Amino acid sequence: MDMKRIIICDFDETITDRDTIGILGQLPYVVKPEFEPKWSYFTDTYMANYKKFLENPALLGCEDELRRKLPLLSSNVSDITCSNFQSLFNDEIRYQLNAKNLEISSTSEMAKYGLFAGINHWQVYQFVQERMSEGSFSLRNGFKEFMASVSAKQFFIISVNWSAEFIRGAVGEELVELDNVYCNQLVSDGDTFTGQFSNQLLTGSDKVSFIEKIYQNQCCQGTEQQYWYIGDSETDILALLHPKVNGVLLIDPELKEQKFRKLTIEILGIDENLINRFVSSREIGWLQCYVKNQENSLYLAKSWFDLTNINTNTD
Repeated sequence: MDMKRIIICDFDETITDRDTIGILGQLPYVVKPEFEPKWSYFTDTYMANYKKFLENPALLGCEDELRRKLPLLSSNVSDITCSNFQSLFNDEIRYQLNAKNLEISSTSEMAKYGLFAGINHWQVYQFVQERMSEGSFSLRNGFKEFMASVSAKQFFIISVNWSAEFIRGAVGEELVELDNVYCNQLVSDGDTFTGQFSNQLLTGSDKVSFIEKIYQNQCCQGTEQQYWYIGDSETDILALLHPKVNGVLLIDPELKEQKFRKLTIEILGIDENLINRFVSSREIGWLQCYVKNQENSLYLAKSWFDLTNINTNTD
């Protein structure tokens, strides 16, 4: 029986070369040039609430003390299985659940002012094409080549971005089906945004829920399947560690060394000597660094081209 690969992927900075939330945030001011308040108001509000979240989370309705046990892969974590995943990472899951309050404080403010209200899907697609053609952002090198062997039906995106229309417009309609894009979706009435947010996908703990949803929907199709989750940020960490997937942390340390070291050493707890060798060697493009559930692994990869090599070597 042929092995079917299910590819589940983050969007911002995993597929794209930079974060696109700020770019999407300019769309209302293109469609509604006189709109007030300006985008800086929403970013300033978010940063003020982020400071509260760090210093006094109770102000946002969170637990008084957000305990986070780092690194996540401490010496007492011998294996990650379906039966122990929730208990092993209970503190991290609770931390992420509390972080929802921070994200909702941001989307609620945008919804209150109707920032995206009245914008239609065609305007989103047009905006994406314009921004990509002028170089505001692009897809990471190697992504299109990787996708050449992936069916749109087997490709899913899980993102804390706000618009599946924006995401699909950037990735390419031929590469991903709209129903396979899960995000903190702007609610639509027909093909027009109401200005409200679904608030269904806000943090890393939500990503885990959607991975399990995809797994449940796919596993009953009668073919042998292998699941991959690809991401680049702290929001992806729980998904990368999920026992049902091969997780790939996709960061080029030559471009983002500080971020890479924080995630691998400080958050995950991967051996620093191993990381140093990976960072310093241009000949090593990917690395298997942890086995989960006795069948899946956690990998590091520098590029989509290197990710293709992982897939080739795990056939």
